[in-house]
Amino acid sequence: MSEKKYDSETLERLQEILRMMLADFDKICEDNDIDYFLVGGSLLGAIRHNGMIPWDDDIDIGMTGKDYDKFIQIMKKRESDKYTLISSETNKEFPYLRSAGFMLNGTKFIKDISIMDETSSSIVVDIIAFDNLADGKLKSISQGLQTFFYGKSAFLTTLNNPTNHRKGISKIVTTVMIKTLHGLFKLFKVTPHFFINKGNKIATKYNILETGRVMYMNESKPFLVTIKKKNLFPIKKIPFDGLMISVPNNPEQYLLERYGDYKTLPPESEQYNHFPDVLDFGEYKNLRRREQ
Repeated sequence: MSEKKYDSETLERLQEILRMMLADFDKICEDNDIDYFLVGGSLLGAIRHNGMIPWDDDIDIGMTGKDYDKFIQIMKKRESDKYTLISSETNKEFPYLRSAGFMLNGTKFIKDISIMDETSSSIVVDIIAFDNLADGKLKSISQGLQTFFYGKSAFLTTLNNPTNHRKGISKIVTTVMIKTLHGLFKLFKVTPHFFINKGNKIATKYNILETGRVMYMNESKPFLVTIKKKNLFPIKKIPFDGLMISVPNNPEQYLLERYGDYKTLPPESEQYNHFPDVLDFGEYKNLRRREQ
């Protein structure tokens, strides 16, 4: 989160660019018979605001593991001057397990200028895989903990000072652990790809089977976001700022489990976004809100 704030015109322009990107993404998925669904703050906005949360500045999209892998392969073959897909499958330095970025070429969105690189430098729609979670208790715990370890280890190979929202002694201990691990990885020249490979095998292990739940395997805490398939399917379309966008079949249950009382607006002091160090709209600087 950032203490800096957007002015209203800049935020509105960024949100309209994200809506354009979401519409283009939806068209690619429709043309290739790929299902997706809004998650996180984007789903919260769709249900509570019928579109983007007024202060939000990103789009979060989920796919089942099978559709995620299909989308990656299609984008690798697809020639586009407008978009680039960044993922561990397209870039071995990309440190995010089962995650991808649908990046708008010719733009800049750099959250932290001190860690600028090609994996985080454009306006982007975030795409995450919800892979099948094992049904057995011990198997699901093993799968979740292993992927959490590999995902966070991959991230720490590239970044030694990630945002740490803990407080007091807990923050100090966590910071020391992070810097120590990063130093060891750097000393032994461990790359993100080493951990991503191992994590991918565990994350996708049950995708050929029928299980009752799916989970994003690279959340900030293990088992933070799981969805019962009966609440996910069949995926449906609902209005979203003048678009018709896909969401889980029972979005209210997802939001209740994820956020608790999701219908009540947070106080202004808790209306977070990701104000960047560098923001450049490129050729889209004059993009205007479409008619609804």
